[in-house]
Amino acid sequence: DGGAAINKLEQRIAELEQLLDNFKTDNRQLKKQLETRQAEIVAQNRRIEEYSHQFKEAQDANQALKSEVGGLRGRLDFLERQSAASCPAAEQAARADDSEQLVALSEEVSALRRAVDNRETTIRRLEGEKAELAARQAADTDKDRQIAALRQRLADLAPATQGLAARLLGCLLSSPGESSVRRNWLFLSMSGRGFFIDGALVSRTSLVSDELCLLYLDAEERPVTLESLETDTRREICGCVETSGDELFLVADAQRWKVQIEIGENLVGVPVRGVWLAEFAERPAGIYRIEALAQHAQVVGVQRTVDLRQMKAFFRVSHLNFSRFVDLLRQRALEFAVAASGSSLTFPVDYHEIFES
Repeated sequence: DGGAAINKLEQRIAELEQLLDNFKTDNRQLKKQLETRQAEIVAQNRRIEEYSHQFKEAQDANQALKSEVGGLRGRLDFLERQSAASCPAAEQAARADDSEQLVALSEEVSALRRAVDNRETTIRRLEGEKAELAARQAADTDKDRQIAALRQRLADLAPATQGLAARLLGCLLSSPGESSVRRNWLFLSMSGRGFFIDGALVSRTSLVSDELCLLYLDAEERPVTLESLETDTRREICGCVETSGDELFLVADAQRWKVQIEIGENLVGVPVRGVWLAEFAERPAGIYRIEALAQHAQVVGVQRTVDLRQMKAFFRVSHLNFSRFVDLLRQRALEFAVAASGSSLTFPVDYHEIFES
């Protein structure tokens, strides 16, 4: 008995050492990621300084061009007045040299007008470059704020997770074509580790597919809880989904956001609520969840109750053992209720999703 206890203790020590190594590996990955983010912040600061310098140079060039245009316009007005005063109609007919001078002045006026047009074109181009530099600077500032928010979120979560064995940084992935009741979720960490997550665990949060989050594991490396790292940047938007070619957009208040996931046709053109996520790493900004508004449930045709006749029609059979069918549903741990008449079932969602899964 003493030898068995020692063996069990040695096995437990080996497991704990393995967990500790995994935790150290994840910590090294997080440290490398933070160092990469710090390097990106330094690079962004340098780019901001360069953009500011270019912006100032563009403003100076713009002001110089405006002054030059003002001088050219004054010169143009002077030449036009001189041309009108020096060549009256009577003298122009009498003297050929005055006609030649008028032609020369007209050509000079045309050249000055072309120069003014070129200067105005240059000014418009510089103003466009100025607006582009300002937009880049604003985008870099937003990324800096996102990085700072993630660091603060990690610092806030550290005291609450001291009792757990490990935590991993990553995102949730799911198959968009599956039913929401039977959907399989996969957590993929930044270090490349993957964990299958129970749908019940995900349903207790407001996480959506591709959202950056933390996964907490117990001592046996079983998922315990999930924590979003994008609660400060994600947005919930109510509107309608519209099609534009092969793409879908959520439209609200004269603005539109691209839908980055697949949705059913019954959600197009009806009031819906969408979840918008900002751009992060390889993930583009856009809508990553679409669901019909509660007051629109009847319009989209949700059928939660199904009788025996509808079951036969759905499965295209002439006979169906109702009791056996109910037992099969219970074996799959599906949530439903049997009517008092014993010939119909009621599900929490559309029965088509249940049967198709």
